[in-house]
Amino acid sequence: MGCGASSAVPTSSAAPREHAAPEPVRQQAQAVRPASPAKEGSLGSQAPPPSQPQPEAPQKTQPASTHAASPAAPAEPPPDMPEVLVSDSHAAAQDQSLHKHEVTSSGISLTFLINFLDEVPAGWSTLDVVLKFVVPKTKDPQPGLSHCKYVDVLPEADIGPPTKFISHRWAARFHDTVNLVLKYFNIDLSKGKEQALQAAASLDDRVWLDIFAINQHPGAEQKDDLANLCNVVHRSHDTLLCLDAEGEVLKRIWCLYEIWQTIQGDGSSNAPQGSGKGSKLVVLCDQVDSTAMSSIFETLNASHASATVEADRKKILTDIAAS
Repeated sequence: MGCGASSAVPTSSAAPREHAAPEPVRQQAQAVRPASPAKEGSLGSQAPPPSQPQPEAPQKTQPASTHAASPAAPAEPPPDMPEVLVSDSHAAAQDQSLHKHEVTSSGISLTFLINFLDEVPAGWSTLDVVLKFVVPKTKDPQPGLSHCKYVDVLPEADIGPPTKFISHRWAARFHDTVNLVLKYFNIDLSKGKEQALQAAASLDDRVWLDIFAINQHPGAEQKDDLANLCNVVHRSHDTLLCLDAEGEVLKRIWCLYEIWQTIQGDGSSNAPQGSGKGSKLVVLCDQVDSTAMSSIFETLNASHASATVEADRKKILTDIAAS
């Protein structure tokens, strides 16, 4: 479902860093495991007599793929291959039938978010989480389901229409971003995980986080997810802007686009009512540098904002100017 000519999100083939993993690094993260050696002693595994030449095994051809081809399996993983973690929530989801979810209905529970933090090293950025965790886990989670969203491999109890849209910067530490969101819901992890989980379980909210809700593999589904970004913003009750200490998030064109879409939808007759704080846009911050923040607001200019894909930056500026 599109958002109209004036508000459609750009859908360039190279997805922006803020919502989809950079393709060159993503392909590296998807390197396949080393091939397992043939089992000895199995039927038909006897070698021919030494006097006879060893027959050459026929070569198997792989079907064509719409996705970037994965590199051949190396004897050993390259030294710079990202570590792939084992997710308890991901493993649990394998016991049920998995299926695709619409991007506009791909909010996640706060209990999932709290449990997920246990699997992420404290120093990882959100980009690290995407490349080392989300991309590998969604490449081939089970037969018949590949190159999917992360929400597609989660239990259905953790998924639902989002009440809050999270606008954030991928370069920020993932733990910092999640803690800002949890504090908004008055959930304090410093008081213990069990107490935090109880507080989260009492809430019906689902939060929309791009790394879980958008397909991180290039292709038609990813383009469609990005094209519906404005619909997600408009349908969510609030947009939670995670403001870093230096205000760098305000220098990213995609974050400014999300702020603009929030303002466009605030008060709209077909948008859910906000949180009662006076606006759908809620700024979350912790230990903000007031001097740096003042400088950013004094010089804030969308035309100077940066983007990984220049074509996306130009398209967003055109949309904003036309509003």
